[in-house]
Amino acid sequence: MGKYGYARVSTSRQQTDNQVTDLLREGVPETQIVTETVSGATAWKSRPVLKKLVRRLQAGDTLTVVKLDRLG
Repeated sequence: MGKYGYARVSTSRQQTDNQVTDLLREGVPETQIVTETVSGATAWKSRPVLKKLVRRLQAGDTLTVVKLDRLG
């Protein structure tokens, strides 16, 4: 069972640092955290980093996000 984290910002002027810090605090290993810069209006299947992560997930794995709007 793996523990994964996803952090997203909408523009290149924003940073994921705070989200990554929160994910680490929640026990997500740094090597299992992925970040992406893409608009929240973009469907998840059109987000290359998230799409790759979702395909890697297996039964029993956990995907953690700081806020639900970072995923949706």
